[in-house]
Amino acid sequence: MDSLRHRIAHLILSRPGLFLLFSCGLVLALAPGLSWLTMDFGIRIWLSQDHALMAPLDRFEKNFGNDEAVVVAVSDTNGLFTPRTIQLIQDLTDHLERIDDVQRVDSLTNHQMVYGSEEAITVEVFIPEAQDLGPSQLAAKRAKALQDEVMVGYLLDPHARTTLLYAWLQPSLERDPNYRQIVHDVRQSLAPYQDWPGLTLHITGAGALNDAFRSASEKDVTIVFPLLAGVICLILWGLYRRLTVVALPLLLIFMTNLIIFGLLGYAGIALNNMLSVIPLIIVAIAIADSIHVINDMARHTRDGLGREPALRRAAEDNLLPTALTSVTTAIGFTGLLSTPIVPIQQLALTAALASLMAWALTFTFVVPLLRLLPIGWTTAP
Repeated sequence: MDSLRHRIAHLILSRPGLFLLFSCGLVLALAPGLSWLTMDFGIRIWLSQDHALMAPLDRFEKNFGNDEAVVVAVSDTNGLFTPRTIQLIQDLTDHLERIDDVQRVDSLTNHQMVYGSEEAITVEVFIPEAQDLGPSQLAAKRAKALQDEVMVGYLLDPHARTTLLYAWLQPSLERDPNYRQIVHDVRQSLAPYQDWPGLTLHITGAGALNDAFRSASEKDVTIVFPLLAGVICLILWGLYRRLTVVALPLLLIFMTNLIIFGLLGYAGIALNNMLSVIPLIIVAIAIADSIHVINDMARHTRDGLGREPALRRAAEDNLLPTALTSVTTAIGFTGLLSTPIVPIQQLALTAALASLMAWALTFTFVVPLLRLLPIGWTTAP
């Protein structure tokens, strides 16, 4: 085993340019896959298409439509049955019905009242034209609504101060609704009323929740990931006082992410709220692999070894331990493949591959670069 480690370390350090060319070529070949990377936070991502539960879902949506909705809650401290608020509810109903991917809207104003008699069944809209109703008529409508066992608890609360508008989404049989655009359009519809005194508006529902998954994932990538990278930079600078040593682990993280997410794009795997944690996993693995080599090289240099012997010793000492760590980490992630939940399976395979890729790039990119850079750039003071 020792002779194998010596041969591998000798091969890498004797041909650093070749290994750098290989690692950079791999990145250049796979990074374009990012252009095919999509996002999917719909309900159908959680189970495979041949899962036993998918057929009942398809039948349900064919017969009854999608049960996902973006729900708007309207609350007025002065009560709902005032000319101002009833007109607002009717206007919002009209706005929501015009949003793409919204199939229908259920609200207080367009609720259909059904009456039966011996002669016929009568169906009428609860409030057809809000502007035609005066205070006394609205008071009568309020009393009627509070006596209706369907409306109370579904469209309004028992005190008639809060109502819900349900924007039911199109079935997801052919494609998922565009949750991001739907929620954006709903917010645009609510914007003119946000500052009305006594009025409170909220967005909820399964459709809004799916978009919240996307928003949280983007926040992880755009806020948490840069903050984590900044903390890592400060720690590495405090330990080594070399910009090169700070940059190398960050380059390793960047290259590993490009390769992994490029592969996802080529494979047609959409980014979801599980896969969005992959960059943070890569940070932990890539930092651990690269810092072991960099720290050992710096330690051997301080002990009096030259730059190349110190790097050779660091590469030999860390080749097997980091390989075992990466392999066992990958095996641990693949243990999640036993679950039937597709995003967790994708997370397992992607994290396992990322663990192995970060290790491979440590010895095909970081180590060769440490060999080629000037001595003063890579050794700690």
